[in-house]
Amino acid sequence: MSSFKTFQQTIAAKALDASHVEATFENGSAAILDLSDIKGQGPWAKLQDPAFFERAHAAFGTIVWPDGIDLAPEEVWVRAQKAAC
Repeated sequence: MSSFKTFQQTIAAKALDASHVEATFENGSAAILDLSDIKGQGPWAKLQDPAFFERAHAAFGTIVWPDGIDLAPEEVWVRAQKAAC
């Protein structure tokens, strides 16, 4: 089994406003992610609350919020790559 990883883990994350998070990755790159498309949907319903959204931080290689809300590490990396285009 290959240990090849096609994404970078998030090592720092900070909410910039009620929809955007700046994520820094293990390779030193950074991106501003627009997460407005997921706010209010399914497990991310609480992210509609700006005060809750702004509690974003990095843990376990991804972006997390209280109450076990997070994004898959691969999703964060894919969004960062799209933001760079």
